[in-house]
Amino acid sequence: LLVVSGRLAQQKGLDLLLPMLDFLLAQRPDVQIIILGGGEIRYCERLMEIQKNFPQQVGLHLRPDFRLPRKLFSGADMILIPSIFEPGGIVALEALRYGTVPIVRRTGGLNDIITDFNPNIGVGNGFSFTSKDQWSFYTAVIEALTTFKNKILWRKLVKNCMLCDSSWEHSAKEYNKWYEKII
Repeated sequence: LLVVSGRLAQQKGLDLLLPMLDFLLAQRPDVQIIILGGGEIRYCERLMEIQKNFPQQVGLHLRPDFRLPRKLFSGADMILIPSIFEPGGIVALEALRYGTVPIVRRTGGLNDIITDFNPNIGVGNGFSFTSKDQWSFYTAVIEALTTFKNKILWRKLVKNCMLCDSSWEHSAKEYNKWYEKII
């Protein structure tokens, strides 16, 4: 189960998501997606069209809702965040807390938060891609879905996600380390 949560806008990578989604759902009938958020009419209309083509695979909640994301994160396996630019990455931080594995485009705050999962050594907390094209995004999703099939690796990845420390206490310690190095 994949989830998208947030504003449906160009900044959030909808121009990468929509073409990739058509192809993914056609190729992988075992994949389902829930999309939550309000936004630009053109994206909402396109999502409704995709839902009509894949009614058993697509759930839409095309309105802002600040309580529902946590319920989605607690039940979803992966969250898709193909942002074109992303200063902070708060949605990724929330998803990590619930063990929802992020698939992100490397930009801004997402670049600081997500490290690619390495199955050989069991480190990392998600999957990423750098290019602004649907096929790079698709490749990252397929890599995540392939890892999902290995339940031992997937449990390790989910545990890694939930162990991420994004508290102010952790950040303050990191800043302190940098200040000490500079001094």
